[in-house]
Amino acid sequence: MRRHQSRRAARTQVPRVVALLLVLVVGLGGCGGSDNGDDPESTGVRDRAMEQLRAYGLPEDQATCVVDAMGAETVAATRDMEVLAAGQEYRDAVEDCPP
Repeated sequence: MRRHQSRRAARTQVPRVVALLLVLVVGLGGCGGSDNGDDPESTGVRDRAMEQLRAYGLPEDQATCVVDAMGAETVAATRDMEVLAAGQEYRDAVEDCPP
């Protein structure tokens, strides 16, 4: 009986751990800040973020605005643009940045 209870407890903890990790990742992603483009590494990250947004279909001016709003690190770290686009921060940035 005890083994059954510990498995049930473990199953209820998994979603909590996943939710906590998601909150941490999203929270840390917002710490990206803006890039000033002074060093080559930040320029490379910004360029990568711009390429991703342009490939996703945003016009250049709108992509620039979204990168400025969200931070290049946040966009460049995204492996799946659909996941990024589903987030409220992205939707707000696109709404605030006219095409």
